[in-house]
Amino acid sequence: MSMAGILLLMLSLVIPRPSLASEYVDNGDGTVTDQASGLIWQQPHEHEQRTWKQAVNYCNNLTLGDSNNWRLPAVDELESLINKDRFAPSIDTHYFNDTISAYFWSTSSDEAESDHVWIVGFNSGHVSTEHKELRNYARCVR
Repeated sequence: MSMAGILLLMLSLVIPRPSLASEYVDNGDGTVTDQASGLIWQQPHEHEQRTWKQAVNYCNNLTLGDSNNWRLPAVDELESLINKDRFAPSIDTHYFNDTISAYFWSTSSDEAESDHVWIVGFNSGHVSTEHKELRNYARCVR
C-alpha cells in the first residue's frame, strides 16, 4: 500500500463521520425504518399501559404495515431510539410524534432478578428495570 493510501486509511479512522442513528424513513404505513440498524418500528404506539406479558402478546399479535412479524424490542434496540438532545419525550418527535414521556418495555431480562426486565424511559432517556407485573407502554419492532 502506498504512503498516500495509508494516510487516507488513517484519516478515515479518526475523522468523525455523520451518524445514521437519527436518520429515519417514514414508510407511510404506520411504520418507521431506522436506516442505521435496519429495524422497522411501530410509529404510533398504543396509549395503553400493559404488564410485560401483555406487551409481549400485543407485539406478537400486531398486524401493521402489511406485516405480522412484530415483537417487543430488546433493551439496546429500544435505547437506540433515545435522542439525548431532546427531553420529554427524548425521541425524534418528527417521526415518533405521539410518544408519551413514560417507560416502555423491552424483552431483556434483568439477570439479577428473574421477575424484572429492562425498561426505557422516554422522558429523559433513563434505562432501568421494573417488575413484570407493573404496567408500562409497548412500541413494537421487526
